[in-house]
Amino acid sequence: MDSNVDYQAVRRACCELMGRGERASRPNVQDLLATKEYLGHKGSNAVVQGYINDFWVEVGQRLNEPPRTVAGVPDAFVSIIDKALVDMVSAARNIAESELAGRKAEMAVQAQKMEKAIQEARDSALAADQLRLRAEGELNAVQTRINELRGNLASAEQRLADESRRNEAQARTIEEKDAEIRRHFDAIEAANRALEQANQQHREESHRLLKQVDDERQSGRKEAQRLNNLLEKARSETTEARNESTRQREENARIQSENAALGANKSSLEASVADLNGRLANAEQTLRRAQEESTVLRVRYETAEQLRQEASGQCNTQAEELGELRRTVEQLESNLAVARAAQHRAEGDLKSPG
Repeated sequence: MDSNVDYQAVRRACCELMGRGERASRPNVQDLLATKEYLGHKGSNAVVQGYINDFWVEVGQRLNEPPRTVAGVPDAFVSIIDKALVDMVSAARNIAESELAGRKAEMAVQAQKMEKAIQEARDSALAADQLRLRAEGELNAVQTRINELRGNLASAEQRLADESRRNEAQARTIEEKDAEIRRHFDAIEAANRALEQANQQHREESHRLLKQVDDERQSGRKEAQRLNNLLEKARSETTEARNESTRQREENARIQSENAALGANKSSLEASVADLNGRLANAEQTLRRAQEESTVLRVRYETAEQLRQEASGQCNTQAEELGELRRTVEQLESNLAVARAAQHRAEGDLKSPG
């Protein structure tokens, strides 16, 4: 039998046809079953016909039953009451069937709504599945990106560690450069102090030597002037002595020529000659002493000149040492500028992003 067609539906259709005065045949019953109030389809011919046969068997059995009697109720009223009950049952059944049809319609609408909701749910599930697949793809991409970011993070941490080590090395280098710069500054200050001391000593020594040279020159000039005066005096005395000697010689010659005539004056003339010889010896001794003093003055002058040359040599040597110290200071200043530039570059590298 068809599971969609039941006996109660066929029986109700037969009762409705008979209530309308129509014959409960299979086509009429199937037409009524095909309506929305019933099943909505005709069903199988054999099944519907079998249920119709069962209905007629039930009707025959009921017709063959003896009349029902009710105690205390006349028999004429029993059939009327039964008919009324049948009508009431039929009306109640019709009402129930109409309500059932309404409920079925509502349920059909609800079923359509539910089917629509199910379809929407299926669509939502499909969309959710697609979203899930897309989310899984995006999740895989995100996980891949996370792995890449983890790798980048590890690389960045490694670079950061390397940069930190480089920064520490640069900091140590900067500290060493600072210490070296401080040493250079100390050396420059010491060199400046030594240079100032050397300059001061050089100025004092130069002043002393120049003063000594000036004093020697002044004393040499004075002594030379005195010796020149003495020499001139000695020369004049020598000239006078020579002139006197010449005159005395001439006089001696004249006296010798006149010796014969002036024999009486011989002793006095010899005394005069001896006196003149003594004066000549004194003049020659004075000349030798003046020459010795002139030699001493010349030696002292040469010594003073040698001292002046030595002082000039010391001044030149100190000037060369001063120039060497200045070149050393300039070299230290250039090294300091290079170290400061390196320090600025290192500080710039430290401030730049790593």
